[in-house]
Amino acid sequence: MLPISNLPINIKKVRKPSKTYKLDLEGKRIVGFIDKLDAIEQSVRKILSTDRYKYLIYSWNYGFEGNSLLGQDTDLVKIAIKRKIKEALLVDDRIIDVSDFDVKGVGDSVTCSFTVNSVEGVFKTYYELGV
Repeated sequence: MLPISNLPINIKKVRKPSKTYKLDLEGKRIVGFIDKLDAIEQSVRKILSTDRYKYLIYSWNYGFEGNSLLGQDTDLVKIAIKRKIKEALLVDDRIIDVSDFDVKGVGDSVTCSFTVNSVEGVFKTYYELGV
């Protein structure tokens, strides 16, 4: 039997700061610190550049399944890429929504620009996939 108490319980939800290392993803090195919207933008780039299920260090919820689209018909990729980007990014609790997709297929690549609505603000970004 659990004890019963009449004391009021006040729970206050506090968001942790998103201060993190600023990464030079091309040079693969740390170049300082970032916070807030800059940290979320970096997180989006990092999520989309990490293959889901490939690295043991990340949970199976982290990363993007772009490899499953490689070699597929460009029209199929244009449809699937929106869903896969949204699935990958909404795992981050700082991201509220991903919308305003603009997908263009040029030759053997697909470019997808989109808007990310986060707790720190809104920004536009893009992802390019060579199919």
